[in-house]
Amino acid sequence: MTRRLVYYAYLKVMTQPSKSDQTRQRILSTGRDLVLQGGFGGIGLSRILSESGVPKGSFYYYFASKEAFGCAMLDDYVADYLTRIDALTAGPGTAGEQAGHLLGRLAADR
Repeated sequence: MTRRLVYYAYLKVMTQPSKSDQTRQRILSTGRDLVLQGGFGGIGLSRILSESGVPKGSFYYYFASKEAFGCAMLDDYVADYLTRIDALTAGPGTAGEQAGHLLGRLAADR
């Protein structure tokens, strides 16, 4: 292989999340969807894990407890929210136009 091909292969591997990161994110995403439906206290770990396809023992590899999972879920939600806000406000237009787009997008996401 040429150096360029090796470099591109390296970049591809380095930019893809690891299997472990993907599993953790799948648990968080599934948990967020279920919590939106039934509340944090109304959703048990067994349901989160069965719907995300992760064995119960693996959950504790990623999170020390359900409470730690809840904190991680909130962190993930805020990071996602801020990324969306940054993307929406980075576009062209005046501040007023950007605010209008932002509010319209947030309303559509509900």
